Amino acid sequence: MPQPSPTLDRQLIQAFMLFSKTDWHQYSIAGCKHSEIRVLMCLKHAPRDNPLGLHVSEISQRLHVTSSSITQLLNGLEAQGLIARHAAPDDRRAIFVRLTADGEAVAHQAARTLHEAFHGLITFLGEAESAQLADLLQRVYRYFHPNGAEHPPFLAHGEEV
Repeated sequence: MPQPSPTLDRQLIQAFMLFSKTDWHQYSIAGCKHSEIRVLMCLKHAPRDNPLGLHVSEISQRLHVTSSSITQLLNGLEAQGLIARHAAPDDRRAIFVRLTADGEAVAHQAARTLHEAFHGLITFLGEAESAQLADLLQRVYRYFHPNGAEHPPFLAHGEEV
């Protein structure tokens, strides 16, 4: 396989650097930071088979973040009244986390804001180029994370934001 041109190397590096500086994901919704929104969205998309919610370790695994980092985020979200923690009835040591009504509202607002932003991007690029961009970005993710998750950390295949 021939070596890519140094010019193309530089173009890709510059594009990634420019993209990382756009801060497109550094939004604040209802006073919540990006990292807090990720936790809320993770809980919003949690399987509904356990009415108690998710274990801290499950949130940590889904978001690829340490449990101690998640615990710090949960403390802030709980103080804001956006999540509630509950002990399992049969094992008081097992703590579950779920959204409160206010947390549901903020997660819904975050999803709407994200959809609006990307709808604008689709309008700007057009549907064909947007589909091509989505495919290319997924391939880039798989290149940089060959053993990583097939889908984004807080979404299972086919789920809506």
